[in-house]
Amino acid sequence: ERAVAFSQFPQWSCTTSGSSLNELWRQVQAMGMSEQIKWSLIDRWHSHPAFIKALAHRIQEGLQQFEESVRHRVVLLFSAH
Repeated sequence: ERAVAFSQFPQWSCTTSGSSLNELWRQVQAMGMSEQIKWSLIDRWHSHPAFIKALAHRIQEGLQQFEESVRHRVVLLFSAH
């Protein structure tokens, strides 16, 4: 059997992603599942080149909504919340 642990925090941090994954592993061990299941981990997806490329593409698409003469004044705001 296989399982995937997917942290959806938009950045890596020991206090968010790290503590959540540590708790997952503690619970997996407490339930005796550490040997029964092959685990995969997705934790730093935000730095994957394909994600960055897709995000850059979406930004470029959004900027196309503005006339070229004003694009340099467009403010981009990103919030992970």
